[in-house]
Amino acid sequence: MRSIKSDEHLDILDGLRGLAILLVVIFHVWQQSWWNWFGWSEPSFLLRRGYMGVELFFFLSGFCLYWPLVRRATPPPWRTYFLRRGFKIIPSYGVALVGALLLAPWGFSQERLGFQLVAHLTLLHSLFFESYGEISGVLWSLSVEVQFYLLFPLVALFFRKSPLVGWAFLATLAALYRLWVFRTFHTTEEGLGYTARMNQLPAFLDLFGTGMAVAVLVARLREQPRRWWWGVAHVLMLVALYLVLRTFNGRDVGRNAEINHQALIRLPFALVLCGITVSGALAPRGIRWLLANPLLGFLATISYNLYLWHAFLCLRLKAWHVLPSAFKEPWQDDPAWGVRFTWLTYVVAVVVASVLTYGLERPLLRWGRRFTEKVAPPSAEPVPRPEAE
Repeated sequence: MRSIKSDEHLDILDGLRGLAILLVVIFHVWQQSWWNWFGWSEPSFLLRRGYMGVELFFFLSGFCLYWPLVRRATPPPWRTYFLRRGFKIIPSYGVALVGALLLAPWGFSQERLGFQLVAHLTLLHSLFFESYGEISGVLWSLSVEVQFYLLFPLVALFFRKSPLVGWAFLATLAALYRLWVFRTFHTTEEGLGYTARMNQLPAFLDLFGTGMAVAVLVARLREQPRRWWWGVAHVLMLVALYLVLRTFNGRDVGRNAEINHQALIRLPFALVLCGITVSGALAPRGIRWLLANPLLGFLATISYNLYLWHAFLCLRLKAWHVLPSAFKEPWQDDPAWGVRFTWLTYVVAVVVASVLTYGLERPLLRWGRRFTEKVAPPSAEPVPRPEAE
């Protein structure tokens, strides 16, 4: 019988995290260059559905937060948990905010500037229409993440009593909330209002909850002796990947694809992610390599800073007219410009993210690990290595 440690690192998670950031970056850069990678007349579904990478991040957050707890009789000191989350999130986020304010001081609405700064510094900006998407458009998801971090100790206690009931409660709450938003706002002219409501924490609780439930399931399955059904795990992984592609390529319903997905497909997507993670954790190493490979592993390592900076850098490079073109609006008239701009943005974003990850984030995480080990009692939860954060 195989046993696992509560902080055991799962390489499949790195692969999924790398895939998530790849989807998000490709999506946002495509929205500015309109270069269709594959040369087809219509944009590929991988381009049009890139926003689903954010949802994959939320699923992975739920898994990684609960994974260290699944084998413990008692939860760790929550002081250690909050310190570790702070060391992971706050420094890079603060640098991104300062960079946005210095490099593009007029790149966002200046009305109620004080309110904008307070909302973003407290990571509550996703709660207000006035601050949603301001300063840097991708930062709303950091607000959702941190709000769930604050809620997680309570949710974890609920899950420890019954993971199935805990998951069902979060999934039901999220589905009801999204149904209310869809029926109330999707036919109105409040495009931003609808999007802001649909991108608030209650709408993502099923993704976080599914990640937590999958952590329990993976831990229990990996304790079992290898049986015949372990041999089909790689087949299930391939089937789950196929279902993801089918989900990405689903027909648009309503005003646009995002409304259709957010209201109707998010929970099925979470269940498909469950299949990929469980089967991937059980599959042989050779099959896991489809996701757990060096390229996706590298992207996973720099994913946080790459997420914080890629969209902002893309907009700045475009606004600064870094690449010359014979057309006033080259993204509409100059396909060659679109190719050059896309690859320039990729390179600049990866370089900046790598410098910040290896020069700031990882040294701070190592220092934070030593600090939290001093603060926590000897029996406290071991701090996972930075790659697993």
